[in-house]
Amino acid sequence: MPTRAKQAGEVHARWVWVEATVWTERMLTALEDGVKGGRWFSLIDKVHSPANLRSAFTKVKANRGAAGVDHQTIAMFESHLEENLKRLEESLRTGTYRPGAIRRAYLPKPGTKEQRPLGIPTVRDRVVQAAARHVLEPIFERDFAAQSYGFRPGRGCKDALRRVDALLRQGYAWVLDADLKSYLETATYCTPVHEGAWKRPGCLSITLIRRPLRLPQRTWTAFRSPRFTRCNTVCRETPSRCAASSIGT
Repeated sequence: MPTRAKQAGEVHARWVWVEATVWTERMLTALEDGVKGGRWFSLIDKVHSPANLRSAFTKVKANRGAAGVDHQTIAMFESHLEENLKRLEESLRTGTYRPGAIRRAYLPKPGTKEQRPLGIPTVRDRVVQAAARHVLEPIFERDFAAQSYGFRPGRGCKDALRRVDALLRQGYAWVLDADLKSYLETATYCTPVHEGAWKRPGCLSITLIRRPLRLPQRTWTAFRSPRFTRCNTVCRETPSRCAASSIGT
């Protein structure tokens, strides 16, 4: 096998999980070798490409999430799929896209009386977030530390436990278990958002992440009357869907 073909095969093997409609062989090579100055340009067109938006909707549908503040379900969005995706593509391309408010819900924390806040974006916004994640995640993934396992493709808590077990077998005897209570609910700094501006100067992709950070949360009370509260960050509110939070921790 020629060396060049072998190297290309190794690159694909390392990045087999990336979105194929976005990451071409040329882009993967640039990702592997590193781009000049460490900065990526002109990525917004990859976000709003029809193929990427369609793939993003497929993943949103697979998650089977609830409707947002507009009460539009996934089935309702899909009933006019091509029209909705075309509208999203146009608004992203022209820079007129604006995300909607986020519906606040609460889930009980097992073993405590506390409740965990959950933010539910609209279906259209989840499609845009998924499309942005397809483009941004591999760029950040390349820089994440080897010992980081949270919200990363091909990694999970069992991998972290295997690493701990290996360290114990090497003679390490101390394990530090620490947690910052409610950190992401009150934090004003979100690494993927702030470092994104440095990695992609002149690229509109970063605004797709910044804008939801400034949105109010709409909370439905027992009387089903909406009230608005300030949203400091969506990193904690939408851990499985928001581009800013779904990219490794």
